[in-house]
Amino acid sequence: MEDAERLCGNKVSDTTVRERRDEWIAAGVFETISNEAIFGYDRIIGLDLSDVALDGSLPQEPLWRWGNG
Repeated sequence: MEDAERLCGNKVSDTTVRERRDEWIAAGVFETISNEAIFGYDRIIGLDLSDVALDGSLPQEPLWRWGNG
């Protein structure tokens, strides 16, 4: 995982980045951006969701797969 403070050139603290992220999530900023991106893609290319399947399961992964073991 990247250190947000380092990525911002040590000009902003990790805590500030997380606080802004939480504020933007609460304000619906990311949802609005996502919806606009989907709308734009549908308008330009077209979405055909008739063959889409979703699986929300989270399989148990061995720790070594994530570099933790």
